[in-house]
Amino acid sequence: MELKVSSDRIKKDIEIIGTLSRDDERGRTCFSYSDLDMAVRSYLMDQMADLGMEVSVDGVGNVRGRLPGQSDLPPVLSGSHVDSVFQGGDYDGVVGVVAALEVARCLATRDEPLKRPYEVVIFSEEEGSNFGVTCAGSKAMTGYLSLEDVKKLLSQSGMSMYDMCSFRGFDPDRIPSQKVAPGEIHAMVELHVEQSVVLESESMEIGVVQSIAGLCQSRITFKGSANHAGSTPMRLRQDALIGAARVISGVKGIVQEDPSPSVVGTVGYIKCEPNVSNAIPGEVTFSLDVRDVSQEAIDRVMHQVGLLVEQVASDCGLERSMEILGRQSPVNMSQSVARVIADSAGSSGFSCKVMNSGAVHDAVLLSSITDTGLIFVPSKDGKSHCPEEYTSTEQIAKGAQVLLSTVISLAE
Repeated sequence: MELKVSSDRIKKDIEIIGTLSRDDERGRTCFSYSDLDMAVRSYLMDQMADLGMEVSVDGVGNVRGRLPGQSDLPPVLSGSHVDSVFQGGDYDGVVGVVAALEVARCLATRDEPLKRPYEVVIFSEEEGSNFGVTCAGSKAMTGYLSLEDVKKLLSQSGMSMYDMCSFRGFDPDRIPSQKVAPGEIHAMVELHVEQSVVLESESMEIGVVQSIAGLCQSRITFKGSANHAGSTPMRLRQDALIGAARVISGVKGIVQEDPSPSVVGTVGYIKCEPNVSNAIPGEVTFSLDVRDVSQEAIDRVMHQVGLLVEQVASDCGLERSMEILGRQSPVNMSQSVARVIADSAGSSGFSCKVMNSGAVHDAVLLSSITDTGLIFVPSKDGKSHCPEEYTSTEQIAKGAQVLLSTVISLAE
């Protein structure tokens, strides 16, 4: 009997998660370790338990639900995250978790288990909304974040990731002993909404990702002198916001002049002090996010921005700092897993496209310890990280069907 995913179950899961993780704000704001996040986790863990899965939670809150196989061979994993950016949408991350759960539901109806165990994984703090570091949960799982790192990561309220995990009942002191080593996982496949317009614009149903862009995230600070807006002559001002504005406006030109056609740079966060209308800004901090499938392009852009920061600080009489918050090298997905995904899409009659991902996903971190694949489904108008984010249930179900077939092939 051929197993088929249920569109109705997928739709219901997404709706329930959206309801559990939405407050009165516009869109979906569900930061890791928040009350909303804990409610979503509880729902999903209950669903896993109802299927007879063995559910475990590690020191940073990564959830793994295990469906036993015929053997104790290393398992096949699938999943994503349920945390969101501020005022995000209902599909980013959630689709991958719901699809992985739907695969488990289908596998639970088989007459006999798969040869290998199958696990659904929910990663903590993928978006970095709390601590400014993306994929923190999968980084801790794979050893890229140490116990000491977790103690140093602070939220905007000043609470460390270590303390937040402890507050929620996790045991971050176990991070070193829970690191997953190469060979402990047979393969990992993540399903995700594309978060761009390529699949929709080309009327493709499935994306088979071959490479994921690397990134460099930094924090740039200019310090000048706060002073009265009316009585300080322009020639004597040390205006931190003027300096920041010059760098921010210069980022676009630096990126566009780089020879790589796919490199992108974004400033998305700005903090200005004292942030009042009648005082010269004395200190400004802003973020810089540079991404590309070429590490050389990322390095070139960061170098050029660094030179601009130095020049602006000198011109404006400002103190400056440029702190690297996180790096992630570009990653190639497993060619063998990509072939299985493409074959699964073809056997299901779905059109597919081999493509790159400009967004970073947890699959990037898992690729350091196992063969990893990434499946994309279309995003309406390419919208993501906003309330307008949308992928139809039909499109998600097609991706989930490809995921189911891929998992069976890898596990058997």
